[in-house]
Formats: sequence, structure tokens, C-alpha cells
Amino acid sequence: MAQNPHLNTVPLRLKRKRDHSSPRSLGDATFVSAPHYQPQLASSQPSLGTRRTIARDKHRHRSYEEIEQNNGNTQMGVSSSLQASANMDVDEDMVQKAFQVARYLDQCSKSGYGQAKLIHDLTKQKDEARETWVRLATELEEMTKQRDDAQENLVQLAGDLQSMTWQRDEARARCIGMGRYLQNMAMQRDEARIRCRQLYTDLRAVGKEKREIERSEEILATELRNLAKQTSRAAKEKEKDTCLAKDLKDMTMQRDQALKEKADIVTMYNSLVQEILHESDKWLKLFATAKVKNAERLFSLSASF
Repeated sequence: MAQNPHLNTVPLRLKRKRDHSSPRSLGDATFVSAPHYQPQLASSQPSLGTRRTIARDKHRHRSYEEIEQNNGNTQMGVSSSLQASANMDVDEDMVQKAFQVARYLDQCSKSGYGQAKLIHDLTKQKDEARETWVRLATELEEMTKQRDDAQENLVQLAGDLQSMTWQRDEARARCIGMGRYLQNMAMQRDEARIRCRQLYTDLRAVGKEKREIERSEEILATELRNLAKQTSRAAKEKEKDTCLAKDLKDMTMQRDQALKEKADIVTMYNSLVQEILHESDKWLKLFATAKVKNAERLFSLSASF
């Protein structure tokens, strides 16, 4: 919405005054313009009324100069007449009357000058008031347009406010749902925290058991290394036993063969012994027979001798 540049100004107003001693007063009403009110003209060129006012001001200024010049001439004449009277022998009353007449003439000239200046100021204020009222009428028309625009904007803002109210209600409902969701999430977080603590405790217990298992594994590894050494030793001993068993088997076979050969030898020896016994018996029998024969021969020989 466009803003009026004259909203921050103070318009011309009528101010009631009771003091009639001011030279600007006219009756009971006086036109007073605000010192900080600076009207903005619609164009840079002055209007016809403004040009006429400027011309009248110039004419009145020349009139004021003529009045001041006449007052100066009057005062000079009075002073010269007073000086001339001072040079002559004149009555003192006449001098006082002359001074009174001079004062009266001075007051009349001053009052005439003041009234002319007052009329000039009032005319100038009237022209300024006319221009101000024209400007205020223009501003009032602009403000009327701005008011219509503002009413349209207010209608639009009312619609926007209603839609924003609906959105606020929806957002409030969403916030309530989100609050419940966050509450549930907080409960789940607390439960998860309790579970995490329990899992941490279980994890510490599992870590302790793991360390114990690692220690037992180290012990078992040591025992396995010892068993491996023992197994290697047993394997070596088994190899030795296998060699010994093989040797024992060979020796058993050799023993069996030797026993068989011994049995054969014994059988052969027995057969030889039988043969020897048989031969010895035979030879014994033969020897006995020969001995008997030899004895018989010896006996026969002895008998022959």
C-alpha cells in the first residue's frame, strides 16, 4: 500500500487568542501556521495566485519603503524645526506642544505602518491558507484513495488472517500431535537408555567372561602345545615301537625258522643218533663177537702154547 508523504505534516489551524495587543490579531481569531509544516508543491512552477501574491508583496514592500521614507522626512523636519526654534527665543509651552505634536505624528506613522504590515501579514496568511486548503483537499483526496486501498487491503488481510487462523489451528493440532509423539519418543528414549545401561552391564560381564575365556584359551593353547610336544614324542616313540615290533617280528620269524631248523636238526640228530645207536649196537655186537672170537683165539692160542 502506498504511503502519503504528507501524513507526517501538521495542517494549518485556527487558534483562539484573547490578547488583542498583538499586531497580528484580527478580532478573536488568528491564522497561525506551524513552523515545522513545510508544504510540498505538486510542481516546481508557481501557480497564478502565487505569482499575483508575489507581485502584491513587491508593491507593498515599495509602499512600506515610501512610508518609512516619509516618516524619516517628517522626523527630520520636526528635528530641524525644533533646532530652529531652539536658536530663536520661543516660548517653552510652544516647544512642549511641538514635541507633543511630533510624538503624536510619530505614533500615527507607526500605527499606520503597523496596520499596513498587519494587513499585509493577514493577506499573506490568507493566501497561504488558501493554498494550504487546496493542498489539504488534494491530500484528502489522496488519503481517501489510500483509505479505499487500505479497506481493500484490510479485506484481503482479513482473508489472510482467517487462513492464517486455520493454519494456526492446524499447526496447533500438529504441535499437540508432535508433543505426544515427542513424549512417546522420550519414553522410548528412557527405555532405550535403561536397555543400554543393562546392555552395557551385560557387555561388561561378557567382556569379563571373554577375558576369562581368553585366559582359558591361553592355558588351553599352552596345554595343546605341551600335548603337541607329547604327541610328537609319542609319535617318535611309536615309530621306535614300530621299528621294535618289526624287529621283534623279524626276530620271531627268525626264531620260528631257527626253531624249525632246530627241530629239523633235532630230528636229523635223532635220526643220526638212532643210526649211530643202531650202528653202535651193530658195531658193539660185532665188537663183542670179535672180542669173543679174539678171546677164543687167545684162549686157543694160549691153549696151544
